[in-house]
Amino acid sequence: MIYILVLIAIFYGVLTYDIRQKNDTKSSYYHFIMIVLILISGLGYRMGGDGMAYMFEYPQYNVKEGFSWAALNSYSGRQPAWVLLCKICRSFTEEYWLFKLVHAILVNCMVFYGLKRLTSYRFTAILFYFVLIYFEINFQVLRQAMAVGLFLVAIQYMRDNKWIKYYLLVALAIAFHETALVCIAFPLIKFIRIDKSGLMLIAGISLIAILFSSNILDSIINIDLPEEYADKWSYYTNDIDTSSTFSSYLNVLLSFVIPTVYIFFRKTNHGDVLVEKGALMYGLLYILGLYFPIIYRINLYFIFFFYLAYIDLIYDLSKYGLSLFESNVRKIKSITLSGTKALTYVTLIIVFLGIKSRFYFSEYGDTGMPAWVQYYPYTSVIFKDIDKTREEFIHRL
Repeated sequence: MIYILVLIAIFYGVLTYDIRQKNDTKSSYYHFIMIVLILISGLGYRMGGDGMAYMFEYPQYNVKEGFSWAALNSYSGRQPAWVLLCKICRSFTEEYWLFKLVHAILVNCMVFYGLKRLTSYRFTAILFYFVLIYFEINFQVLRQAMAVGLFLVAIQYMRDNKWIKYYLLVALAIAFHETALVCIAFPLIKFIRIDKSGLMLIAGISLIAILFSSNILDSIINIDLPEEYADKWSYYTNDIDTSSTFSSYLNVLLSFVIPTVYIFFRKTNHGDVLVEKGALMYGLLYILGLYFPIIYRINLYFIFFFYLAYIDLIYDLSKYGLSLFESNVRKIKSITLSGTKALTYVTLIIVFLGIKSRFYFSEYGDTGMPAWVQYYPYTSVIFKDIDKTREEFIHRL
């Protein structure tokens, strides 16, 4: 029930501020939604497979060891900034709820701050965030969530060519999760042009990687890594499924083909070039991720660009639908056009989110259960209810 109420609240923001473009209480309502999502995340209890794993390991961060650089780097597979955050929270209380609340505040504030500066349709962006990736960011990949949030904040400094601030934030992101290393090279995207040569370069990279995927995979699998990363590396390199199914073709169409065609043939000039390039990067990495599953984790840094490009696409389609409708009914004075654009916009959003959210109903790993059992029903640290189905799910992981 709580998720339905949140969806209604966000949809109200979409209709009022993104479509009707009212501005009087826009900022206040945006912050209200942010606080709601912070509380849902921060007060969540025993939710998410990885989230529960972090909860179980939390007591191992011993404050008495101190906060020296050596102490922060003494935990296998955990970066120093993550260890520092855990230890700071444990300095106040050994209860996990404080850390979870602090984490929820930091991550969601960074996401909301970043999205506000990347799009004019901030409530639609938050809707996409809540439906498609909120639960993963807040209840699964907690360490990487900090890195992704820092990257979203850093993007504004990259756009303004404030490189010291950008790379300081990237360095902090790396101190939370090693995958943030990809953010070091992200500014090179500025040199890629959105024209035939640029798209041919992207297509060429994809084709070469696919044609030589078996050779590349053999080289990747044989990489000798430290013990703390070896098991995780093996998990990602062995979890490869390149079978051709309708679902895989549909995802390629949605994630790469449609955004690429839309961005290339776009005739308007209101688009954000950085967002468009980031969306193309996401599409490229999505294709490569079919053959190199570890890329999925890297692509979390670019997934918001993909969402924002689709929001622009949906907005343009709704305007086109309105103009087409107006031209056909211009002579019929009794027909009102006031809700046509809103109806088209909302319909396209629902269709897109419906298609992309199918993963909640797919089997998660080898558990024999769908992914949604990790997040529904919602359980709060206030009441500390335990869902038996979710506990069985965790046991099967």
